[in-house]
Amino acid sequence: MNVSEVVMRAARRRASWSWLDSKRVMEELAARCELALDWDWEAPEEWGSLRREKGDEAIVSGTLPLCVALADSPSAAMAAESGCEVITVSSWVAPELSCSLEALTEAFGYPDAFSSMDTEAFSAQDLWYAAM
Repeated sequence: MNVSEVVMRAARRRASWSWLDSKRVMEELAARCELALDWDWEAPEEWGSLRREKGDEAIVSGTLPLCVALADSPSAAMAAESGCEVITVSSWVAPELSCSLEALTEAFGYPDAFSSMDTEAFSAQDLWYAAM
């Protein structure tokens, strides 16, 4: 699934989004979906993780209105309702995503990890690690 347009929309909205908006979304998702939130408030990290005991259900960018969520999680719809652009995946490790390097660079800058990531087939976990 090509997510270039979703990533570009999130990047274009960066100017009107702050880490406080991301914090609000993460806290809402945690409360409404009964998920544990893992994000360092003191040194805002690039991604906050929303977990159930079996693992992550969603990750929310700390700097962009962007959420990646498991397709069967209610957090995907709730993140969209809260103002995020949403990418849904069936698995954190399946290489089911693709995105132009232009969109990734616009959204995340150019972390070194993007140079070794296959932009034609990567997983949500690959994106999470590359954009840290």
